[in-house]
Amino acid sequence: MTESTFDLKTAYKTIKMMYFALIAGPLVFLIAALYIAENPVWKAFDMEEPLNLALLFLTIILVLAGNFMTRTIFKKIKPESDIKERMTVFQRGFLIRMASYEAIALFAVVVFLMTSNLLILLFSGIALLGSARSYPTPKWMNQSVGIREADLL
Repeated sequence: MTESTFDLKTAYKTIKMMYFALIAGPLVFLIAALYIAENPVWKAFDMEEPLNLALLFLTIILVLAGNFMTRTIFKKIKPESDIKERMTVFQRGFLIRMASYEAIALFAVVVFLMTSNLLILLFSGIALLGSARSYPTPKWMNQSVGIREADLL
């Protein structure tokens, strides 16, 4: 039986790669949508349009739920947990937060493609900004699950 070793620095690099991949997907989709969109125009946000309402509510719910679930997961870490378990918990919470932002960004692009309303892309922008703010810094990892900054660098 072989014993596997856990390399924290490699795990941190992997999380950073996932971060950039989770931002690149919606960004590339957004650029492609802008390229293929037929006659995109700025229109008012129509509250009677079902897709607009769905996007608005989805944005509110996913931002709140993603952040709440992430904090809840981070609080489950036990003081006696080893570094591998701490990194696993951080990764789980991080992916949930990023997935919620990615879902908003992708759905906003789909709604844009269906309506050709450029204003809808503000939702994608908000989601991408939320994603950008969720960069996995050593400081955030220390505050959330107790991984020392010096161990990551």
